[in-house]
Amino acid sequence: MIMRYLARTTLLCLAAVCTLAMGCGRPSAADGQLSFSGTWREIHEYHSQNGHLLRDVTEKEVTVDGDLFRISVQAPTTAGQKKGPSLCIFDGTHIIDETGRSQRPKDSEVRRERWWQVDVEDLVALAPLGSGEPIAGRSTAVRQRVEKGIKVTREVKLWLDTETGVILKKSIRWIRSGDAPDTDDWQCKDIHFGPVDRALFFKPQAIRQGKGR
Repeated sequence: MIMRYLARTTLLCLAAVCTLAMGCGRPSAADGQLSFSGTWREIHEYHSQNGHLLRDVTEKEVTVDGDLFRISVQAPTTAGQKKGPSLCIFDGTHIIDETGRSQRPKDSEVRRERWWQVDVEDLVALAPLGSGEPIAGRSTAVRQRVEKGIKVTREVKLWLDTETGVILKKSIRWIRSGDAPDTDDWQCKDIHFGPVDRALFFKPQAIRQGKGR
């Protein structure tokens, strides 16, 4: 118990040092105090069992106010096929989808939805690579983690906003011997920090009056 506490405390202290180094104590993605809106584009390229290269393209509009968030996806393309829009709202206690269904999520589920935010443990495990190219007009710092498995090596590279720690770009490579890698690339197209409309974090009027409850 004591060793677990000390390990956690050490991680928090290291994360605090990283945050101060990047943002000089300003509100950051790690402490959940940010308010912003932005658009990210994801391109996922992977190989089917018969070796064909498939490509998914998704564009997500994100609005965040502290712990609250709203993710709107408009007509993503999956393996060449258009899909319908989707919506994910976290109002502080429940996650609401585009049908109006509401459920109380586990902490791990909320963390998974916050893909623009680096967890404390992940931040410590990522090796710094120095400054990166500007993304959406923001300066970045690059961090990387390489996980070597028996058959697959997974490389993760992040471009973090130097002021806030928000993930502006993310690149994942799954490398297999003798095969072309599968890739998953995210990049922020635009981002604006500052107050947002808190009405966006409630169940939309159309859902309340229609099929949602």
